[in-house]
Amino acid sequence: MHQESELKFVGDDGALSALRQSSAFLGFAGHRNASTVTRRATYFDSADHVLRRAGYVLRVRGEGNVQCQTLKKIGSGELVTRPEYKSEIAGTRPELSSIPDSRARWKVTHLLSGRPLEPIFEVDTRRTRVVLTPARNVELEAAIDTGEIRLARDTTRTLTISEVEFELVRGSMNDLLSTARVLTRGLPLTLSFLSKPERGFRLAADEALEPWRPSKISLRGAQTADDAMATIIGSCLKHLLNNHDAVVLGHRSEGIHQMRVALRKLRVAFSMLSAEQRAQQAVLIGEVKRVASELGACRDKEILLSEMTLPVARQLGREDEFVPLVQRMERAREETWRGALECLASDRFRALVLDLASITQQRPWLSNPSSHRDLEVDVRGFAAAQTGRRLKQCRKALKRARKLKASELHDLRIGLKKLRYTLEFFETVEERRASKVLLKRVSRLQDLLGEMNDVLVARPQLRAMIADSKASEEASAVSLAGGMLLGWHGRRYVTRRKRVRARLRSLARLKQIATSS
Repeated sequence: MHQESELKFVGDDGALSALRQSSAFLGFAGHRNASTVTRRATYFDSADHVLRRAGYVLRVRGEGNVQCQTLKKIGSGELVTRPEYKSEIAGTRPELSSIPDSRARWKVTHLLSGRPLEPIFEVDTRRTRVVLTPARNVELEAAIDTGEIRLARDTTRTLTISEVEFELVRGSMNDLLSTARVLTRGLPLTLSFLSKPERGFRLAADEALEPWRPSKISLRGAQTADDAMATIIGSCLKHLLNNHDAVVLGHRSEGIHQMRVALRKLRVAFSMLSAEQRAQQAVLIGEVKRVASELGACRDKEILLSEMTLPVARQLGREDEFVPLVQRMERAREETWRGALECLASDRFRALVLDLASITQQRPWLSNPSSHRDLEVDVRGFAAAQTGRRLKQCRKALKRARKLKASELHDLRIGLKKLRYTLEFFETVEERRASKVLLKRVSRLQDLLGEMNDVLVARPQLRAMIADSKASEEASAVSLAGGMLLGWHGRRYVTRRKRVRARLRSLARLKQIATSS
């Protein structure tokens, strides 16, 4: 088995050209010549993509005069490294018997259970390789790929490839990360964890620009809290970056939402560190908060228009009367979208995601042994401690929220959100039925409080739009539509407030569960 250690960055042709011509790239390459090859790889799976769902990809690719079959494990939980099993085969179709690792061979055969393999998509690439030596005893291979992903059964559906991979040949992970940082600094190249096969399968499922939702974080009971922290931060980072295309290329509002969720989860993850460890990462945590704020402004405008205004106008049958207000909302939304896209295209964002990737490998909390002791426990003990802490905070917030005041409900919503994310972090190591029931109840109450919060956020926005329109010819129309919305959602707020009271009672076991944690 070969273990790949690589970082990939995506950008347009201009960015790749600027990289090759940069002084850092030319200096690391020295007098070595680049080699360029053109290859076609075909990826196989069953019709229902059973291998992909299990985290495997199987390809056949011509390399010189031979056909090579490669099986990769893409769901291993590691951001930068992944196992692969490579073998030579006689033809252009997979030969499962040639998989060199017996466990991997049995697993793939078992997953397929007699299902026939068929070509799903092809990847045509023009790869330019250059060996880089940034320091003594450090060697990397830069592979600049351009080309196309094309479905096997519908060759008109394609995706463009324009990326560079830096693979570690000799040296440490720190060497790979620091070299990638130097080479990409100031260039419009963004870290990406979406491999070519992942993009190909998303294209096959018609999900190429759709928002990406993460699966459960895979933690093992034998892990230390240190390992768990790295895995959790890595999962949040993957959640963030795998929605990049949905936002930047697809302009999907749900993509913005998913990126915000990933950033909020990152902040909750960092809050599990000690005060001393958090202080060491204060700048990074501040950057996470800043990006979340930029995306939040866009998301608020989207909710106001798409979820709180247009459905009401349709339900009332008065779309024409809402047109002036809707047009103002659309202009406000476009402005915040520009801000969000500028944020994601900035050097600061690209530096942030690379810093987050570095943390998963370098684990800076290891630099201080005294502050690292909290992370030397096993993951189950760490999960119990973190969940217990959040439960106690929510118990206090629940007591304060009994009178259902807006400020108290806001504090409860934030507390429940942090508890929910903490429960989700440790879902695979926390098997107690009570915790699963708690997660379900917390999620329902948090969602309800979130709807109420949307109303509170919308009110000042609506009132500002009404006030701004007073000097215009549309003042009366904007005021009428805005007033109808305020009244409509005011009633919804009262109704949801009553439902909150009922759901608060459903969390009566919260104290008992917290005591047993």
